[in-house]
Amino acid sequence: MAKTFALNRGYCHIDDTNLIVSKTLNPEGIKNPKINFFLVFFGIMLILTIVYAVKNYMRGSAVLSTVYGIAAGIIGLNLVFNWNKNADTCIPLSSISKIEYKPSGTLTGDFFIIKYITKGKTKQKVLVMSRNKKDQKELSKAKKYLGSIIELS
Repeated sequence: MAKTFALNRGYCHIDDTNLIVSKTLNPEGIKNPKINFFLVFFGIMLILTIVYAVKNYMRGSAVLSTVYGIAAGIIGLNLVFNWNKNADTCIPLSSISKIEYKPSGTLTGDFFIIKYITKGKTKQKVLVMSRNKKDQKELSKAKKYLGSIIELS
């Protein structure tokens, strides 16, 4: 039987072998996506902003070229900083190397960073808890269940 707690958007299920993130209370049949749509979307946006920056530069519009160049830089940094975060929904418990708990800040709710190794690379999965103070029961369940996998840091 899976241990389950609520996230900000969806649920986290921990069974004997996997940590599963899903939109529903039923974790059956969840598989990792083949494509990380976050990286694909921002990669396309990066290419488009670079194309528009070059087009505007060729037309002689330095202001628009600069604006698109700055936007391309921001999107590029976003891709670099989020390269090892992914859309995996099923993580084997044996591959988890570290779980970090981060208490809520002024703009965020409490969250956990799951660090795990897959195909020789360290990846991260962020589990964001709800910002409602009435959901402290879910937070304590999350700490208890995730702490049973590996010591929280």
